[in-house]
Amino acid sequence: MVHWTNTVIDSDRGNVLWMMTKVPERTRYLGIQRDEWDAVIVALREQGWSVDIGGGLEHSWAVLERDGMRLEMDYDIWREGEIVVAEGDEAVLRACLPIPLLEKLGSP
Repeated sequence: MVHWTNTVIDSDRGNVLWMMTKVPERTRYLGIQRDEWDAVIVALREQGWSVDIGGGLEHSWAVLERDGMRLEMDYDIWREGEIVVAEGDEAVLRACLPIPLLEKLGSP
């Protein structure tokens, strides 16, 4: 399934243009334990991914980026962790992670 999003651009002359933008399919890894969630961040940071982290005691988030790829992560103590990556980038992500961690994450 292909998802599309609308974008409205208002120029200085008051013209409004409508643009359709294709949104890539996303792969989600769900039910990730906290130690695995942290291990993904450490492993990717060591391989040169930029890391932006925030949140608090009950909810945390992280955005990791490298070479045009973006990985979004959320962790909630009540629902555990989630990792979201564009389908086309999943193979690159899996190649960056150690095998024992991949085995723990399993399939999306």
